[in-house]
Amino acid sequence: MRRAYLNKFHMPSVDTEHNVLSHVKMTCFNNFYPFDTLPENFRNLEFSPLTILYGGNGCGKTTILNLIAEKFGIKRGTKINKSSFMENYLQLCRCDISEEPTVMKIITSDDVFSNIFLTREKNEIIDRNREDAFELSSKCNTPGVYIRDIMHEMVGDGNWIDNIDTLSKITSARGKSKSQFARENVRKNIIGKSNGETALEYFYNNIQEPGLYLLDEPENSLSAVYQKELAQYLSDSVRFFDAQLIIATHSPFMLSIPGATIYNLDSEEFCVTEDWTSLDNMREYYTLFSEYADRFGDK
Repeated sequence: MRRAYLNKFHMPSVDTEHNVLSHVKMTCFNNFYPFDTLPENFRNLEFSPLTILYGGNGCGKTTILNLIAEKFGIKRGTKINKSSFMENYLQLCRCDISEEPTVMKIITSDDVFSNIFLTREKNEIIDRNREDAFELSSKCNTPGVYIRDIMHEMVGDGNWIDNIDTLSKITSARGKSKSQFARENVRKNIIGKSNGETALEYFYNNIQEPGLYLLDEPENSLSAVYQKELAQYLSDSVRFFDAQLIIATHSPFMLSIPGATIYNLDSEEFCVTEDWTSLDNMREYYTLFSEYADRFGDK
């Protein structure tokens, strides 16, 4: 069953925003985010099981995701910049839900990139541990070097009983080659993957059950092939996992997911776009490929 947990999200009108800000001493602040950020006509949104917020940079699609996440108190993997006016704004927002989702997540580009960097850092630590294991094995198997000398170098003159793990490791290294000792004491590196592969896997691991998922430009760091794979996975997640997705994007692969409700935040009028191929960015793609159509041929 395709389900929408969040049916509607209402944000304050421009007049309401101005009335609130008029009570603030304007000389004291220079950042009123999220006030004066959103398009005037997109203040009351209705959501389907899969809703897409489309628009150019600065149109407010990420802000809408942030507001929903903050209103529901969704825990974030990475922080966002918030002004002191966020709570004031959230008090003016209202949401209409049909059922409280048990799982709620927001996945941003920062979360994906952070996971990529974390994988690199883990491998760097493993590499350093392996080098330390090689060095210890070499010392322990050097003629004339005694366990007491190595212990003294590693832990000083303290009680050996207090450092029994270190003593056990030194003893274990005796009579073993560097590679054998490292295999027994150092975990293997995380299998090397490209940024795109790691990012795609991140979405697979984080969207696996019924719930509300907010995705901010999930196409970042993904090739066209992986964007296509992700779009299919997201479509399947709605169908088979009973997930509700709200996606901020301008990727043609995301926009082309069948059955998606698409809001064009670049439009001067509030509307749901029936034909994603008519959107400005999609027309730019079409124009580019049309100009070089003869180079594609039947390849």
